[in-house]
Amino acid sequence: MPETIAQSVFKSFGVKAGPATKCDIERIYEKTQVKLPAAIVDFYIQQGWGEGFCSKTNPNTHYLILYSPDEICNSWSTDFPHNFIPIGSDGAGEFIVASSTGECGLLPMISSYKEDYHFVARSFDEFLGKAETGAWFVSSSQNP
Repeated sequence: MPETIAQSVFKSFGVKAGPATKCDIERIYEKTQVKLPAAIVDFYIQQGWGEGFCSKTNPNTHYLILYSPDEICNSWSTDFPHNFIPIGSDGAGEFIVASSTGECGLLPMISSYKEDYHFVARSFDEFLGKAETGAWFVSSSQNP
């Protein structure tokens, strides 16, 4: 069976931990009242979390920090746009956020308002694919 994008990205991380338990996922929901999309839940339960460059071979790859369940709970606040939850960081001042619909993007850590949101992908798998190839930044005409 070919390696998935999620497996490839996780394998390239220099720091890894996890995997998460169903109790971890339930705790995130209890704190945030935002339901993580199934693809993100599956990633956390099957792979875990960690950080590193998203590809060992592509020099244009993005750096990604995927938060632990505790870090997700500690980073979330009621100031986040409705139905968005921080799942990580780019290591340079941007939250990686996901919506309950599965959409993923970037949100500045300093001003986490909906108008500051930068759409990246319609799904977590698409987001990881763009992270692996260094393609997080798309034209605004591709925003939903």
